[in-house]
Amino acid sequence: MNLRLALGLMVCVFLAGCEIPAQTFWSPDGTKAAYAAPSDKDSPAMMIDESGKVLANLGESSGGFAWSADSKRLYFTRSGRDTDTKIELKGEWLNVSPEEIPAAENNEDNPFTICVYENNKATPLFTIDRGPAWYMAISPDQNWLAVAATAVSGKEANINALYAYCIASKRVYPLSVGGPVGFCFTGPNRLAFIEPEKVKKDNSPGFGQLVEVQLVDKAEKPERHGLQVVIIFGASWLQAAGEDILFSSIAYSFPGPVPKDAADLPSKIFRYSRAQNTVKPLVDDAFEYFAVSPDGKRVLCATPAKGANDTKPTKLSVLDLATGAVHPLRDLNSTVKVGAEQFQGMPAYATWRNNEQFTFTAPIDPNKPPTVQDGRFPVDLVLYGLSADYKVTPIRTLSESWPAEVKPSIKKENK
Repeated sequence: MNLRLALGLMVCVFLAGCEIPAQTFWSPDGTKAAYAAPSDKDSPAMMIDESGKVLANLGESSGGFAWSADSKRLYFTRSGRDTDTKIELKGEWLNVSPEEIPAAENNEDNPFTICVYENNKATPLFTIDRGPAWYMAISPDQNWLAVAATAVSGKEANINALYAYCIASKRVYPLSVGGPVGFCFTGPNRLAFIEPEKVKKDNSPGFGQLVEVQLVDKAEKPERHGLQVVIIFGASWLQAAGEDILFSSIAYSFPGPVPKDAADLPSKIFRYSRAQNTVKPLVDDAFEYFAVSPDGKRVLCATPAKGANDTKPTKLSVLDLATGAVHPLRDLNSTVKVGAEQFQGMPAYATWRNNEQFTFTAPIDPNKPPTVQDGRFPVDLVLYGLSADYKVTPIRTLSESWPAEVKPSIKKENK
């Protein structure tokens, strides 16, 4: 995975009806960013330059962007059917047979279209009838586009699906059903994700496995390698750090059944070492989503995940992968508290532009916690500089001139 695409992070427990907050994806050269500010499933997406100027309106999107290595092409998802080119999936799912996929409780057609923006023009490529799409990434060799989307909508949870699109042949291959949305490319044609032991219709924790597949452009199941047993809970996330894989879980391995209190256990960030075939915990209490810097040396995260109170505030932090040290950057309790009964998501808006700069959604008035107005927080997307001694300095407010409808927003989880 091109790590400059360090995700504009998605914050949602992936229950039926939930929305994802703002996503920001910087181009590899750092001159442009793709941005979507969901306030519902169909939210405005656009391209901006490094000053925040809007370069292109991309239409309504549920999420998902991927830049080509030369920064000239942007792949993105657009809500709805924008083309008559409906893709017929090639091959079979890796972890289930079609009859094992739970039937949809909500049969409403909810398609999304994969598009590419190049030479000041957006071109639709193909449509998948089930959506919405959540996250997308392109392989380092530019051969493959991986897309995570909702395959089945139900009352208790959405069942997610992972697809691989071969850019050269324009074929789409089904990979996995029922796992979390997170995945990452770990090398040319090599994709890592968490695969569930069994597909469930609810959001309860369960066993899964961290796996890698070598993608091939033919209707045969790709070579699959199981790496580690993990517990899937809600929104486990993955990112590549060089040849290694960082992932979030409440634990990566258990000798017995899933603990009854698994849903209440703190999320941890682990590092899978390819060279040693071992897993090491990096952060013991952190928000599920995190972003790895382009050089693979540092990680933006929110710690502790549920401590946002006066005595133990949640902080935006940077993890140094070489030393293992976690450097707090700023408190987040003035932005929004993170907890099961409160709004979630603002700490995870951080995303790298380069190794010394990142963007973060900040309240317009830092002395006042933002209040919800028509499903929106009064916040701005701000570009920050990060010094060698971990001091944070605001550089510019990218969203200063944006209309209100495209500024960051988040809604409360639907009950």
